[in-house]
Amino acid sequence: MFGLLPFVLLFILLLPALVFLFYFNVAAISFTKLGLSPEGAVLLFGLSLLGSVVNIPVVRKRVIIEDRSRPFFPFLFYYPPQVREQVIAVNFGGSGGAHGVRLLSPAKDPGPTGARCDRHRRMGR
Repeated sequence: MFGLLPFVLLFILLLPALVFLFYFNVAAISFTKLGLSPEGAVLLFGLSLLGSVVNIPVVRKRVIIEDRSRPFFPFLFYYPPQVREQVIAVNFGGSGGAHGVRLLSPAKDPGPTGARCDRHRRMGR
């Protein structure tokens, strides 16, 4: 009676979940290629997603805004509220994810010959 309608509706409902799972797998594979285990990659990606909700304020600055006059018909347009304070923040998911990769990645050999770079050689390290 309905034909393909239930299958099309089911596909439309499941499409966002499929896109999310595809993106999740691409990110996990990318972290795996950086040297993490698959479990560590999924953990790091999940924590990065959760951490993207957290913003750590670094600087707060007062902003002086001039008062602008309203036109004759103010009810025809939306005027957003004026900003009184500007906040510069660091996103924890973005910075925490990068530092998490650095901390969780296994120690790698400095090169195929095991040689240190010239800068460290000159410094005696």
